[in-house]
Amino acid sequence: PSLFLQQKVSDNYQVSYKYSRRINRPYYGQLNPFIFYLDPYTWSQGYPNLKPQYTNSFEITQTLKERYNLMAGYSITTDFIGEIPTYNSEDNTTVFGQRNIESYKNLYATLVAPVQLSGKWEMNNTATLAYQRYTKEVNDQDVVNDQVLYYPQTNQTIQRPKSIRMELNAGFQGPAVYGLYEIKSQWWLDAGLKRTFMDDRLTLSLNATDIFKTRVLKVKTHLDGNLNAIDQYQGTQSIRINLRYNFAKGKDFESKRRNTNLDEINRTGN
Repeated sequence: PSLFLQQKVSDNYQVSYKYSRRINRPYYGQLNPFIFYLDPYTWSQGYPNLKPQYTNSFEITQTLKERYNLMAGYSITTDFIGEIPTYNSEDNTTVFGQRNIESYKNLYATLVAPVQLSGKWEMNNTATLAYQRYTKEVNDQDVVNDQVLYYPQTNQTIQRPKSIRMELNAGFQGPAVYGLYEIKSQWWLDAGLKRTFMDDRLTLSLNATDIFKTRVLKVKTHLDGNLNAIDQYQGTQSIRINLRYNFAKGKDFESKRRNTNLDEINRTGN
């Protein structure tokens, strides 16, 4: 269920309230007990007894002049589904698999503030401050993993001469936690150029993502005296050139509806 309430305080100030309760069922692959070997000492394995997670969330959004938004919320998830490494000292192996974490609490505030610096320069700024707390019972003791997270991001659009538009996207994510993992901070910078021709029918764009190759995932966890550390780059750095042409609009048509269950499709992992 979900509940939405909106209050119009004045023409330039509105407040909305939201409550929701959600269920997230595990993917079928997370339930699969077969072993997937990564190397002689590491493999992953599903857990058939994995339970669905339930989330209750509350959020208040304040909107000023239909441009600036301040969102504050709190959510609590029971039986959170997260990856837990299990170390076997007898054969020096580690098994990675999804398990239920007793609780996950998230208290957050997000500010969205667009700024028009000039007629040709526009900024969209987002900043998030959150407190995350995971609690997992290990060997009859509660293991707590918590962190204050800050996450600013800016997207800037600059109109250049000869119908050239330049975009810059920069962000920084401070230290974070996920399940029983600790995640180190990272930053990134993306850039792009776009120009249109032939009365905006032909569009040529050049995009570069993760220019300085800084989106490196660095995580670690201490569990039962065992340290698991992962340092991985997921290959997001790229340069793309796109050429698109818009043909004349054809006759409108309506596609046939298909009776699909999106929840079941999502659980397949596709």
